[in-house]
Amino acid sequence: MAVSYKITAPGFMQIQLTMKTAATSSVYLAVGFSLDNSMGNDNVIECSALTGESLSMKFSYNAGKNNVRIKGEETIRAQYFQNETTTITDGTLYCSATVDVRGWASSNGQVFTYNENQTYYLLLAAGSALSTSLAQHKITEVSSPRRLSDYGTNGGDSGMSSTTKMRLIKAHAILMLLAWFFFIPTAAMFARFLRASWPTLKPGGMLIWFHVHRTCNTLAIILTISSFICIFTANNWNWTGPGSQSSKWGQTHTMVGIFALGLCWIQPFVSALRCNPSHPRRPYFNWAHRGIGVTAMILATTTVCIAADHFLGLWPHRVTQVTLSLMPLTLIILLSILSILFKKFVEVDELNVEKINGIRELTVYLGVIVLASITVTLSVFVGIGA
Repeated sequence: MAVSYKITAPGFMQIQLTMKTAATSSVYLAVGFSLDNSMGNDNVIECSALTGESLSMKFSYNAGKNNVRIKGEETIRAQYFQNETTTITDGTLYCSATVDVRGWASSNGQVFTYNENQTYYLLLAAGSALSTSLAQHKITEVSSPRRLSDYGTNGGDSGMSSTTKMRLIKAHAILMLLAWFFFIPTAAMFARFLRASWPTLKPGGMLIWFHVHRTCNTLAIILTISSFICIFTANNWNWTGPGSQSSKWGQTHTMVGIFALGLCWIQPFVSALRCNPSHPRRPYFNWAHRGIGVTAMILATTTVCIAADHFLGLWPHRVTQVTLSLMPLTLIILLSILSILFKKFVEVDELNVEKINGIRELTVYLGVIVLASITVTLSVFVGIGA
């Protein structure tokens, strides 16, 4: 179970709560904002499905060792929990929202009121929910004391609203999907399978496959650079990898993604070093170029799968997302295996060369359609996910 939060503007906090659970109802995950390291007189923000009710985010209060409902709190939820996302899918409970933490006078201090100078202990608890309260927690974690602003960037300093930040994050995701799941695999397929196609067509003195390969990779580099700028702008140019205050999976996503981008961005420089096709060292270049590309694709796929599996505020369909995210790399591997088997068992001669090239071209065209479908589907998930 985990909680992440960020003060996005004066009086507003972006918060996410997530955990693995077999339950689909009568369950909760809650974070208490305590002035000491034990339960009692604590303001609570919860992600709960009370008995007979759907999952939602709520305010509650710990009166001593008991959690109690706040009178009239249900009347302010729609106003205080903005851009709310709540799901229990594929064994994962997830809630996120931008929360108004300026307090509610009618609650007599029971609704959480953020004080930027206050040091809080975060009490993270999970368990079964009743019809009118939360049952005693089965799992609990207590943080070290902290000022909440020490673990987030105040949106007032950057002038960025939570809506703008979310749009930048979604732009980052969609641009990466286009680059890694459409343009780069398309470039690889044309280079790997269509070198023998259209031998008499040489616009600018180069074969068609090379034009497509170079153009797609160039577009991919432009998209990844744009995506990189989007996510760093969304995070106010703060590092989110190892050593940051991001979640464990957030740090891993950042670090693996950086390695993938590094390999992607050095490929043009590696290509500039290629020797003549007849040069005895050309095979070394070919294997280095391919090796870097395959490694980058594996790292990028891993990065996207981490996001698909753990960033449920952005993508709501966990199993479908992970499955689709694995398909572009799987497609390239399967086509490569088929190509190897084809070369081993099918003899190419003047009588069948055109037919064989036609089969290869059709296969690549179908592959491009599959890649486009995967990319569009995942991009739509991102666009409407939260």
